Amino acid sequence: GAALAPLIAQNPANFRLRIELGRALLYSGRFAEAEEAFKAALKINTGSSSTRTLLGDVYLTDGKFAKARKEYEGVLETDVSCIPAQIRLALAMHRMGNSAEAATVLGKLLSDDNYPRLAAGHWLMAAVLADQGKVDEALKSLDKPLSVDIDDYDALMAKGLLLLRKKSSD
Repeated sequence: GAALAPLIAQNPANFRLRIELGRALLYSGRFAEAEEAFKAALKINTGSSSTRTLLGDVYLTDGKFAKARKEYEGVLETDVSCIPAQIRLALAMHRMGNSAEAATVLGKLLSDDNYPRLAAGHWLMAAVLADQGKVDEALKSLDKPLSVDIDDYDALMAKGLLLLRKKSSD
């Protein structure tokens, strides 16, 4: 972050520098400063879906799920096809305890007409469904990434853990 400050001072209207500063601050856990950097970037480019999604990420990472949700919903009002905002909206809903709502958002995103093979969405859907106690449906959700890559180690491990969870609850 500190390395970018002199560059930003020389180029205060440089959108890309402010985004990179915001990312660096977000990844280092400096949430208030990251929020400030992304808001400054949005003053330069008000229509940037990716920047608003990153601002939502600040709130999500900081545990401010309602603020994150509001930011992601704002992104989707102007850019309904923004996949990262859709996935993160579902994650924020899930973290707020609204798993059914999260499953609805993910169901629309992962429909056969939309992005049926979006692995990240299926991973989150599996987590949401498992938390709802719908282990069989969660297992089916993991079948999608495995249909793309049968050797997907992480999907295989998650599926194994879900099978163990299911067996222990029987």
